[in-house]
Amino acid sequence: MIPLSATIFDGLIIGGCVFILCLALIYMLFFRGKMQDQATVSGNALSGHKTISDSDYELITERLMQIEDKYTTVLLAASSIDCLPITIPVNVGISLAQSGKRCLLIDMDIQRNAIAKAFEIDEHAPAELLSPRGYKTSFDNLRLWPAHNFAHKNALIISDVVKWAKNEFDFVIISAPDLENSPNQRQIAAACDCAFIFAQNAGDTTKLSSLMKPAKCSIIGNVKVAGS
Repeated sequence: MIPLSATIFDGLIIGGCVFILCLALIYMLFFRGKMQDQATVSGNALSGHKTISDSDYELITERLMQIEDKYTTVLLAASSIDCLPITIPVNVGISLAQSGKRCLLIDMDIQRNAIAKAFEIDEHAPAELLSPRGYKTSFDNLRLWPAHNFAHKNALIISDVVKWAKNEFDFVIISAPDLENSPNQRQIAAACDCAFIFAQNAGDTTKLSSLMKPAKCSIIGNVKVAGS
């Protein structure tokens, strides 16, 4: 016959073990939830991508909608034109506009002037057709300043355009696919509240990040691009 005291003791041990396991489970669930919340806040959902896919613009748009109250001027910065296809800024601008947000898209790809071509905008349009709000596009709520307006002798100054646009638009999206080699890289970074960085390796990411810190431009997402 097993003594009653031994039975009670064994029961206490089993009960204690169950209690500890329950506490451990609760802690793990709570800690994992905190880590997921932190990833959402820090924008790490975009970190570590091996390739740029069609869904990336949706992730960027979703991220911008989450931080709208804090950041409105957004830089899409890349180490080379191969790292940031024009489909990303174009689709982000369209997506924001279709969500009811007034959006100004600024292209700083002076070599190619690619976004103007995507929207079929004539770079030789008469000056009287322009306004401080930029070119109209075929999408309501979306305006564009093409790269050629920042290239000629009477070029626009990016800081002046952004300063004015902040009072007129919900979002200002600046596409700089070759920021690392741009002579205006510091001015472009200084004009922005936050940035997504597109790069092929950690070295390029670090170089672009070093431009953001003195400009007080917060990095809210990193996209690692597969090498060609």
